[in-house]
Amino acid sequence: MTRLGMAFQRFLPMFIWLFLFACMTGRSIPTAAQNADGSPEIIYSEEEYLELTGDSSEEEYIPDMEIRPGSDAITADGEETTFSSEFDVSKQEAEKILQSEESLTDYLESRKEEAYEVVPDSEGNVEVSAPFQTGRLLVDRILPASYGASTVYVDRDENESILIFETPLEAKKAAGRINRKYGQIARPDLIFSVLGTEPSASGSGMSGVSPEGPVSWGAAYMGLDRLVGGDPEALGKRKVTVAIIDSGFNRSSFLLKGKKISRKSHSFYGKSDNVKDQAGHGSHVTGIVASCSPDNVELMILKVTNPRGKAPLSYLRAAFRYAVKNGADVINLSMGIEAEYAWKINDLNSIIDKAYRKGIPVVVAAGNEDESVKHCYPACYERCITVAALNTRHRQAWYSNFGSKVDFAAPGSKILSSARSGKRDLVMMDGTSMAAPHVTAAAAIIKVMQPSLSSYGVEKELRSLSKDLGAKGKDKKYGYGVPKVGNLYKRGIRNSRYKIVGKLGTQKIKKLKNRARGILLTWRKVSRAEGYLIYRKTENGSWKKIKYVRGATTTSWIDRKVKAGRLYRYKTVTYRLGYKGAESEYRSIYRLKRPKIHAKKAGVRKCKIGWKKTGKVSGYQVKYGVGSSFRNARKINVSPEKRSLVLKGLKRQTLYSFAVRSFRKKGKIRSWSAWSEARQINLP
Repeated sequence: MTRLGMAFQRFLPMFIWLFLFACMTGRSIPTAAQNADGSPEIIYSEEEYLELTGDSSEEEYIPDMEIRPGSDAITADGEETTFSSEFDVSKQEAEKILQSEESLTDYLESRKEEAYEVVPDSEGNVEVSAPFQTGRLLVDRILPASYGASTVYVDRDENESILIFETPLEAKKAAGRINRKYGQIARPDLIFSVLGTEPSASGSGMSGVSPEGPVSWGAAYMGLDRLVGGDPEALGKRKVTVAIIDSGFNRSSFLLKGKKISRKSHSFYGKSDNVKDQAGHGSHVTGIVASCSPDNVELMILKVTNPRGKAPLSYLRAAFRYAVKNGADVINLSMGIEAEYAWKINDLNSIIDKAYRKGIPVVVAAGNEDESVKHCYPACYERCITVAALNTRHRQAWYSNFGSKVDFAAPGSKILSSARSGKRDLVMMDGTSMAAPHVTAAAAIIKVMQPSLSSYGVEKELRSLSKDLGAKGKDKKYGYGVPKVGNLYKRGIRNSRYKIVGKLGTQKIKKLKNRARGILLTWRKVSRAEGYLIYRKTENGSWKKIKYVRGATTTSWIDRKVKAGRLYRYKTVTYRLGYKGAESEYRSIYRLKRPKIHAKKAGVRKCKIGWKKTGKVSGYQVKYGVGSSFRNARKINVSPEKRSLVLKGLKRQTLYSFAVRSFRKKGKIRSWSAWSEARQINLP
């Protein structure tokens, strides 16, 4: 082989990857193609991605399971079943596998291709999940390599990509490699579920019913039935669009009579124009919204689930973005992930934030596990309006999640609404899924009356209309209570000043300084600000909001709740009418106490300055000058071991002032304490 041929063979792989990198960063736009050498297929169209992954959505997803060693009975996504049926093994095999926690763990780890994650709990159960089961990774950037993926979907608009692997195990290994190199930017395409029960036996298949107005008892309880007919004076010809992200809908249901269905309704599962419901859940939710709101409310149906009510996270992200781009005014999501780790998920946060800033409230179900709402995502995210469920006695439903992130409660038990097919068929269902659309209908009516109202303004209006059901004020079971909206047309909108603000200026911290009683923050004034939010974290802690500083012209604040020697980080956010601007970059400082000093004459033209140790510091600085104003001041740095300094060559018949401060330097962070109180000596 010639030298030229050897060089070409040697550098061919490098040329291939340079070509892929150029493709994925937009430097050239080739058509999707598979290379014979195993390089991945690159696709740029979301439609292609959905078409490619649509077949996998037909499969039954692996549920989250709770298994107790020694028993064949397990729970899978909250439903009772058996280990032998879930894993397709005989009862004899199951008995052997379930002998102990160790034998169960060994069995699950032997099934490497599913990439099971196993976590024992404090009650002797084993929690089993398969977060990488889709074999897909969502990545917060466009990477220069595929990490073994067979296909890469590149989203230039969002600067994101989705890597598709042949097996869950390959996806899990690639996520580890990517996150070790770039930080936590890659995570699995998790599975979301609808948050409502199967139809109740007593209510399933009811037909021949065709009453006027809504059939849900919740409509009368909340006063929505009094608003359905509309009020020309209050509503005019204004229209709002409610996006319902779910399993589709039953177009023929009589509950949708007179309702406009948006032409922008879309399916992210299967054919894009096929929004027919196969699971039944979306039909029920849509029927509640439709029957509890006037004809001014248009419905945008966004289908994301398979026939079992399951949907991958990537479909939900696509649906949210579509809703925001295509004119949704309110979004209803009666879906979520219910898991121990749910509060750590943040994959929808940025999209929900975008909706929030544009004045699109996102109403979500709190979850049905009778546990803290922090275990249900996105219900645990603060920018959502999270709704818990009431039973027919107007108390908390036994299954409803609870917690500080619950905003409102609404009827969720024994709710009649549309079946998945049939013009006049109704089913009865239970769940926070049924509670959320009642509040969505109320939010939609508020938006019709005041289209420019912000997301925060809609929430404030719902609060002002709510009947307190639990402890006084907001509580963990009912939030602010249940919205009672029957007289809304008559009383009008009371929070109309909370209008959509738009983009606020970015904050910037100017200085952090140690002062005698705390740490002083100063920041840049931002036009149109109503106030500023201050967030703080310790070295090993998490970010927490510690202060709201009211007033656009106030640009400083002292944090007094700080401990000496501890590292603190701060960031600030502009605030106006419920909206937050972009966060500032954070700045860091060590809290250092100011030293206590003493001074005395030490001879002719000499003074001795002494001070007490102030903790772990890198050194001290002594300042002295003439008169109380430190005229012609000089500064001398001394080592951390020193506790005194003799100053020589001072002038006679002169008043001198002395002060000391400490400093600490670690890495790029250099912090100074406040100056000590000044001490003065008048030399003879």
